[in-house]
Amino acid sequence: GSDAGTIERWSSNGSGDLNPSKFHGGGHVHDAAVTAVTCTSSGTIASGGGDGAINLWNVTGDEKLRTIPFAHVGSVHDLAASADGTMLASCGE
Repeated sequence: GSDAGTIERWSSNGSGDLNPSKFHGGGHVHDAAVTAVTCTSSGTIASGGGDGAINLWNVTGDEKLRTIPFAHVGSVHDLAASADGTMLASCGE
């Protein structure tokens, strides 16, 4: 994540090199710093921000799937997804 509210997505070309690409999600993915990111086994990215929101994204299409606008009253500090991708846990203020 970043202070600019954006996420960098990194992919491997198979030789161990990592190539960055912006994960746009239509621009800034949060109205404040991105403070937590996790990926699920189903290909979803969950992001948490200083705005207290949690967003779910389609990792391949940069499409926002869902927003939980006030998941926390302050910053989201961490996110964790269950192995099967059916649960998401968050902690924050």
